[in-house]
Amino acid sequence: KLGLGLAVFILLSRYDDHVAYYTLERNFLERHGVVIPRQQMVQWVEKIAHLLLVAATGTATDAQAHRLPDALEAEISPGAAGVGERGPVVHSQDSGPLPD
Repeated sequence: KLGLGLAVFILLSRYDDHVAYYTLERNFLERHGVVIPRQQMVQWVEKIAHLLLVAATGTATDAQAHRLPDALEAEISPGAAGVGERGPVVHSQDSGPLPD
């Protein structure tokens, strides 16, 4: 699952600090020993962007707009070194997982 802290970190790194996805991918591996492929980060950002668009335009029902945790659920690089079969749950140090 994608934690809220990690989602915010990726969005700010990418769009505020202008860090490329390949650089983020390398930094996660070198600094934290976690494999997060850039393709996975792109998919997460696409889902977040869609949910923000839906929330901003009001084109979804209230039930759909509150499905953020389900929409962000994803696996991280199964089979990579140090990663379990379903992949790790990655969160920043100061936030927990998104609420159910």
